[in-house]
This record gives sequence, structure tokens and C-alpha cells, in this order.
Amino acid sequence: MALAGCATSGDQDPGVHGGETTMAPPTISPSPTLSAPPPGVDGSDDAIEEVLEEYPELDVQPWAVAGGDALDTAAAVVAVYLDPASATWWADLSALLSPQAVTVYSLVDPAVIPAGQVTGDPVVLQTAGDGMLATVRVPTSIGDLDVLLTRATAQAGGGWEAEQINPGTT
Repeated sequence: MALAGCATSGDQDPGVHGGETTMAPPTISPSPTLSAPPPGVDGSDDAIEEVLEEYPELDVQPWAVAGGDALDTAAAVVAVYLDPASATWWADLSALLSPQAVTVYSLVDPAVIPAGQVTGDPVVLQTAGDGMLATVRVPTSIGDLDVLLTRATAQAGGGWEAEQINPGTT
């Protein structure tokens, strides 16, 4: 009596040898490369501008551009922060803070913040997150202050917001 579906010793599956299953090595194909722009895209500045107009989310600011904005924002944050006697202190400061920082700094009594002035140019100490975070040191009349800045987006117009203002450490 023969059983249907069973292989005899002469009809073995080519992937099975001596009771072990073997697998053929994977085939690797090379990644495609573009030797020319896709159809309809000529690679010119005009074509790039047209794409950015249609898809503004692709307009990412490089650090070379955004870095200057970070320095300006840090200096503005510190200037406002060190003017706690101003009648508009909280309104001015909260406009420069991230939503999370607004929650934290809303609990700060401005009477405990020493008055001071920015006395020099801010300096970037560290960047991270592909230019989405920056720590900037701002020299002041009461000592250096470090400002942690963040951007919600790297797109053009994605402004810097302060997360933390701390005494500078050496």
C-alpha cells in the first residue's frame, strides 16, 4: 500500500538533505541610483522653488540659517528674563517660551529674579536633534545664563522657543 503525498528516497525535495532543511542564500540586488532627475523635474532653482511653494513642509532650514535665529532668541529671552520689574514681564517672557516652559515659569515669582542686562554676544554651546535643540550661553551683568532652546519644526519659519534658563556652568 502506498501513501499519497509521501516522497520516496528518489523523490526528495531539493531543499531537504539528510533530514535538514537548507535555504538558498538571499539574493541582493543593488539599490537603484538616479542618473537624472525624475521626469518633469529639471533640478533648476526655479523647479525647486515651485516644489517648495506646493509643499512648504519640505523647506527645511539648515543650521547655518537657524543658528543665527537661535542666538537672537536666546539673547531676547535673557533680556526679558532679567527685567522682572517690567509691567509686561510675564507677557513678554511667555511669548518666547515653549508651551511646557510656560507652565513651569508661570509659577516663578519675578521678585526672586535678579535684575541684569545682557553684556555680550551669545555663544552656542551645544546642538542636538538635527538642529532642533540648542544650548546657548548668554553673558550678563549677573553672570552667564544658559538657555535651552527648541524648535517644533526645522521648516522655515519654525521659530526657537526657550525650554530652560539656567545659571551658566563652567
